[in-house]
Amino acid sequence: MIMSSYTWSRLREKVAPLNPWEDLDDRVSPVDRPHRVTFASVLELPFGKGRRFGDGWNGLTNAVLGGWQFAAKYEWQTGQPLTWNNNTYYDPSCGSPSGLKSQWGKDGSGQIYGVDIPILDTTCFYTVNGQPITNAQGQVITFQDTNFIPMGAANIRRFPTTIESIRFMNHHLLDLGLTKNFEMGRTRLQVRIEALNATNYTLFNVGNVTLAPTNASFAKLNNLDSSTVMKPRDIQLGVRVVF
Repeated sequence: MIMSSYTWSRLREKVAPLNPWEDLDDRVSPVDRPHRVTFASVLELPFGKGRRFGDGWNGLTNAVLGGWQFAAKYEWQTGQPLTWNNNTYYDPSCGSPSGLKSQWGKDGSGQIYGVDIPILDTTCFYTVNGQPITNAQGQVITFQDTNFIPMGAANIRRFPTTIESIRFMNHHLLDLGLTKNFEMGRTRLQVRIEALNATNYTLFNVGNVTLAPTNASFAKLNNLDSSTVMKPRDIQLGVRVVF
C-alpha cells in the first residue's frame, strides 16, 4: 500500500502599514508554507512461508525471518518567511531587499548556514555605498556598537516585514518501522522496531533566528542546545500481546 499527497497553498495578509500615513502592508504571511508533500507506505516483505524467498524455511527460521512488514512515513514542507523588526537598515544602493535569498544546510567548505555562517548575504546591512558605517571620529561601527541605531520610531521604514525568498529551514521527517506478528493459538504477539526521525534531521525553532543587525549573531541561530523542535533519531522496540 502506498499513499501520497501534495498540497500547494498561498497565504497573504494585510497588516499594519510600514509607516503611519501609508496603506496597510500587503505581505506574504509569516505562516505561509506553499508546498507540502506526504508519503506513507506499508509493504509485506517477500520472505517466509508462501512468499518469494524462504518458502522452504523450517518453522524456527520462518518464525524469526519471515512475515515481516515494512512501513515508512515521510513529510516535507517549505519553511515559513522570517519576520523583520523595525530597526533594520538596508543600503538602498544595493537595490531591493526582495532579491535576498536565505540558504540552509552546508556550503562547499562544510560550514553550516545559520550556525557557522549567516543564512543570507549581510553585506548591505548597516553599510553606505558598500562601505562600513563610521562614527564622527572615523571609527568603523561594528555590530557590537550600542550607540548606533539606524532606524527608530521617527524614521521612515522601507525594509519590509516579510520577504518571500527569506524563509526558515524546510521541514523533513522520515519514520521507518518493521512489524512482525506471531500467532500462538488464540494469542497474538506483535513485535515492532521503529526509527523515528530516521535521518536524524535537526529542525530548530524559527524564533531562534537572530534578525537584529546590531547583534554579532545576525542571520544565525542562537541557543542551539535548547532551540530544537524536532526530537533526534529515536530507535524503539515494542511488543504487544493480544489475547
